[in-house]
Amino acid sequence: MMSFDDLVSELRRTYRNAPRGEVATSIILFGIKHADDLSRVSVADLARQARLTEKGSFGVEVNHGIKLAKYVQLK
Repeated sequence: MMSFDDLVSELRRTYRNAPRGEVATSIILFGIKHADDLSRVSVADLARQARLTEKGSFGVEVNHGIKLAKYVQLK
C-alpha cells in the first residue's frame, strides 16, 4: 500500500514524464494502476498536493482511471 506522500510523488512523476500530447492518458493510467490505494484518499487533495490543480482538472482524470480499473488491465 502506498502512502499519501508516495502517491503525490508518483502523480507528479507521471505528469512530468508523460509523452507530449498524452498527459491526460498518463494520468488516467495512474488512476488505473493505483486505484486500490486511491480509494483511501481524497483525489482532490492529492491533485492539490501534487500541484496539478492549476494545470487542468487532473483530479477528474485520476477518478476516470479509478472507475476504469475494475474493467481493464494494464498491458
